[in-house]
Amino acid sequence: MNKKYLQEGRKNQKLKTRLIILNSAQEMLKTCLDITLEEVAKYAGVSRATIYRYFPNINLLIGEAGINISTKRTEDLLADVEHLELKEALHYVQKYFNDLARDNEIAFRQYLSVALKENSSATDTKNVRGGRRLAIAEAIIESKASELSEKDKFNLSRIITVLSGFEPFVANVDVNGLSLKESVELLD
Repeated sequence: MNKKYLQEGRKNQKLKTRLIILNSAQEMLKTCLDITLEEVAKYAGVSRATIYRYFPNINLLIGEAGINISTKRTEDLLADVEHLELKEALHYVQKYFNDLARDNEIAFRQYLSVALKENSSATDTKNVRGGRRLAIAEAIIESKASELSEKDKFNLSRIITVLSGFEPFVANVDVNGLSLKESVELLD
């Protein structure tokens, strides 16, 4: 999805629409693997133009729908950390996304492959992957670190996002030559 589009206007509504599209694709994939964007749009109750704004092709949607199945909702993650201090809350979320990546390696690799291919051929290269990680980090920091400057909040949320999820896993395993266990230990 185009990052600029997501950041403009009604962010919460856009995130809800995106989730409706993902959930619709997941439901449809339970009974049929051969779906189209148009079919998902109809099932989700959104227009063709809307679905293309979020997912420019069916491969991206299917890839993300596959990894989204086992992912906790943002509200649930925020509830998990509401009693924790900032450092512990950010570590919890980082560990959650790192464990999720480790436990769903094949699905994440497939999605990353599709997303990278899509980004390399797109004229707008600001598509967002891992938008949930950033949104959760920002929400935690906003609620627990009001004393930080806006620049520090921005930087901290991006650092947590860089250290969370599938990308650090790929770097550790594929680039650094670490085992799964070593990668987990390094990131913890």
